[in-house]
Amino acid sequence: MKLLHSTNPLNPADATAFEARDGSTPNQAIAECGLSFARPVVLVVNGEAWGRAQWDDPFPAGALVMFVEIPGALAVAIIAVVLSIGSLVYAMSMSPGSAGDRGTPSSIYSFSTGRNRLRIGEPFAESFGRQRIFPDLAQQCYVQNIDNDQYLYFLGILGVGRYDVEGVFIEKTPLTDYADSSYQVVAPGGSPALIPNVVWTCNEASNQELKTDWISYVVSAVDTEAYFLEYDLTFPAGLVRYNKEGKARSKSVTIQTEARTVDASGTGTSAWTTLETQTFTARSKDPLRYSRKIAAPLGPGRYEFRVCRTTEASTSSSAMDKVALSGLRAHGGPHPDYGDVTLIEAKIKASDQLSGDAASQINVICTRKLYPVTASGFGTTLTASRSIADVCAYMVTADNGGRQADAIVDFAALYDLRGDWEAAGHYFDYRFTSVQSVMDAVAMATTCGRAVPYMPGGLFSVVRDELQALPTCVFTRDNIADLTITTSPRTPDSPTCVNVTYTNPGTWDEEDVVCLALGGSEDNPSEITLDGCASRQQAYEIGMFLYWQDRLERTAVEFTTGLIGHIPNLLSKILVPNTLIDWGQDGLIMAVEPGLIWLSEPVDFGGASEGALYISLPDGGSGGPYTVTPTDYAHCVVGTIPALLPLSDHDLKATRYLFGPAEQAPMFVRVNKVQPQGRDKIKISGRVINDDVYADPGTAPAVGSSVGTPPLLSGLSLSHTGESGSDHAFVVSWTGSAAKVKIELNEGGGYATLEDNYTSHSKAFTTTASTITVKITPYNGSGVLQTGSAQTDDHAFLAAPTGLAVVTSDVGISVSWSAYSGATSYDVAIEVGGEEVLGTDAEGTSTSVTMQELELSGGPWDSFTVYLSANTASGPTARASLAVNVAALAAPATVDFQARLANGVSLSWDEVANAAEYVVCYGGSSSGFTPTQSNVVYRGSQPAATIGGLAMTGSYAHHFKVAALTGHGEAFGDLNFSGALTVTPATADVSVHTVTGSGTFTGPAGGSSYTYQLTGTATATAATVTASLTGGGSGSAWCSGDGGGNPTSASLTATSSGSGNSCTVTISGGSFSGTLMITKIS
Repeated sequence: MKLLHSTNPLNPADATAFEARDGSTPNQAIAECGLSFARPVVLVVNGEAWGRAQWDDPFPAGALVMFVEIPGALAVAIIAVVLSIGSLVYAMSMSPGSAGDRGTPSSIYSFSTGRNRLRIGEPFAESFGRQRIFPDLAQQCYVQNIDNDQYLYFLGILGVGRYDVEGVFIEKTPLTDYADSSYQVVAPGGSPALIPNVVWTCNEASNQELKTDWISYVVSAVDTEAYFLEYDLTFPAGLVRYNKEGKARSKSVTIQTEARTVDASGTGTSAWTTLETQTFTARSKDPLRYSRKIAAPLGPGRYEFRVCRTTEASTSSSAMDKVALSGLRAHGGPHPDYGDVTLIEAKIKASDQLSGDAASQINVICTRKLYPVTASGFGTTLTASRSIADVCAYMVTADNGGRQADAIVDFAALYDLRGDWEAAGHYFDYRFTSVQSVMDAVAMATTCGRAVPYMPGGLFSVVRDELQALPTCVFTRDNIADLTITTSPRTPDSPTCVNVTYTNPGTWDEEDVVCLALGGSEDNPSEITLDGCASRQQAYEIGMFLYWQDRLERTAVEFTTGLIGHIPNLLSKILVPNTLIDWGQDGLIMAVEPGLIWLSEPVDFGGASEGALYISLPDGGSGGPYTVTPTDYAHCVVGTIPALLPLSDHDLKATRYLFGPAEQAPMFVRVNKVQPQGRDKIKISGRVINDDVYADPGTAPAVGSSVGTPPLLSGLSLSHTGESGSDHAFVVSWTGSAAKVKIELNEGGGYATLEDNYTSHSKAFTTTASTITVKITPYNGSGVLQTGSAQTDDHAFLAAPTGLAVVTSDVGISVSWSAYSGATSYDVAIEVGGEEVLGTDAEGTSTSVTMQELELSGGPWDSFTVYLSANTASGPTARASLAVNVAALAAPATVDFQARLANGVSLSWDEVANAAEYVVCYGGSSSGFTPTQSNVVYRGSQPAATIGGLAMTGSYAHHFKVAALTGHGEAFGDLNFSGALTVTPATADVSVHTVTGSGTFTGPAGGSSYTYQLTGTATATAATVTASLTGGGSGSAWCSGDGGGNPTSASLTATSSGSGNSCTVTISGGSFSGTLMITKIS
């Protein structure tokens, strides 16, 4: 049995394999394999942890075993990770059984031979991408004679899964070009039609000349049952005799055949039984061929067959009657279910068309079908695919691969890479015909896409080595130790070029492409075989990447660091202090003022006019570079950075920085390995990055040439990197041979220049626009702008979520919003003074979140801004924002009485800034009443209200107070109320009339503006109310007879002034019963 020993729990797949005796115990296996452990060990057997008490128990048969060493301080945190990915590691390291002992195909990942062959006891082959396949034989080919023509019958196995077949060929000739020939693809679950039954061929019967003595052969294999026996006869010189005159005459030969049943040892279990005695008569000097198929005489079973001729062959030169047994086979029952395997069968007329070895030259050009990777899982439709991402996800989850649940796959990352690989034209086209570990197979596929598989947090993912504009993590001298920087110079023995071997998809032969710079040498090539690559361009791009890496990235970096909350992923870009040139002066941000940044340590610009400042973000990520210039103080620089916690505000969460002069390059490192190293430490190893390795190499050289054509500009990529208040932060990057470019930005009003004669390959910038387009135009070597080579990339934010609302309470800040269609998660942030003080994320199914423990972040706050964005499969949305002021608002400056109604009053008041709603409290006859929740008579967003249900006749006094609310949950007792507004009778300005029926009624005299109110019931269908002023002006209102006591009102203003004005109201058109109140306003 095989077991694994891993010293790296962050990547248990990085393990050493040992052979242990079957049935051994863990303790025995440790002794026999000579294992020793420097740290505590977790033993995982078939995905479950075994305690020490079980180490004297034998391992189960076929167990998957792994010893993983764990640093003591990491044990609790990492054992769960080991267990979650342990079973995947086993599957990636063990070789499952073959098809002979499993119901499903095995994990079978080596390069196919160029001939059809019978794979006895071996697993089914499995192909990915587009391939020229020589199908393995499901059974031995055989030839049947029909009307003296030979027909070849072929049944082959394309491989596991389903395929999109382009064509079937014999060598390079389409099978359809052969007369009287056909083929059929048999999908999994289907049954062959051209060869409906299993056929066993007896290879011993091969052109033995027949005589009068019997010759016999056992026809079928052990443990098989033949339903029919079929034999072939060949008359190689024809069958004919010539008379004395030399004329051809007929000649006859009688053949006798018999059969008997036999056991597994070949011993007969029945008497010989005659199959047939057949006489063949012909007059032909050409070869004659016959096939005779006869039912098994004693029923299904294993048979021995014998044959002879009844008379000896003629010895006369005038007669040709020699006959040979040219073939013998047994036909069994229908084919079994081969499982998830695609077959191909063919019937080909061989006479005068096929050469002797044609049966081994049958090949198929086809593309494997897989379920495509989406952002959230597998697609629902099998699709012909060459995608590296589809292959990786399949290998990890397939029953004959990693056998893992879909949940272990990081589909979102694979889906992003799927698009990148598709755009780059990088695919994986390979056929596995022997057992190979899943991890090796996945690594083979990802190599074709310049990527590696890895397992962050127990998920299976893939990361591609690509140009990264910004580092993912900033390390300073405060959080690293044992930093070593080693440079390996090139020597005369170093490779001068890279030769990459790939498969030509036109000829399906292996070819080489030479990768080197202009003027380089081919004297000492580094030879690389890129299995699975069927593109010269793809091979060239990867080869040139490796070529430039060997020349430009010769510096290795290694250091240890604590668990700072952000462990970089494989191939991620990190920033490390460069002790060789003292780049990486570091410290803490002391304070931030408008245009100035105060630092804890003095910085040395080294005579440079500018410097680059990188900062470490709260989540462990990085920000920058930010261009700064010197001041007269070594602790202060001129520049602008996002609002983050300085030391003056928080001594524990102060922002760290890393600084260097602009004339010196910072040391960016690509992470190649992450290993645990002692207590609470990890070791990070990598190489210093040179961005030139990512430059587009251009078009691959033609066959026979070694020089490609590099482009001026390629690989343009625009990335949204985050938010800072209302600003969107972006980085645009590109590759190409251009030394200088022009950068332009279109924010909706046309292009504006960001940079000209720019010499770097990336640019960071911010914008407030929701839709932008960036254009990069290269300069040629003569300094002329090449507008024809310009490239653009754009970004449009999805619409922001809606319904953002905030409520504050003693518990915390509760944020809610309306569900966003397609959201996978939400990002919620709280900013105070432009600085993010709280942030969290929520699942895509959530519509609210509450942020607590405000004191730890400096809260609670009287005013802040909440930002909300949704993340979708198409990217992040724009941010919705809501400014919140939870301090009590001032009371309305004035509250005005508007009108007396029949049973209430109308009020209005001055609007209050930032008010979301207002409340009106009623105190009855008391002007000094205290507003409470129980005496609220109005709550709404308008700065006016009509208060009903009041007595408006006789002697009365009504008092009202008004307050403004932010709508964010402030306490009622904290509200600021206005002084009391008093409403009392004003009989000189009001006239009240009791109406029964209809008539004309007069209001108070001397007014220029009046209102009238009707309360009652229109007893007819309707009543028309008309009002007129003596000074001019009129209006009308219609009152329905609903009987609900609802007032009808209108307001009229005289068109002429004067103290003699008055108002009359006429009711007509129906009968009305109720009260009419006419009020003089002014």
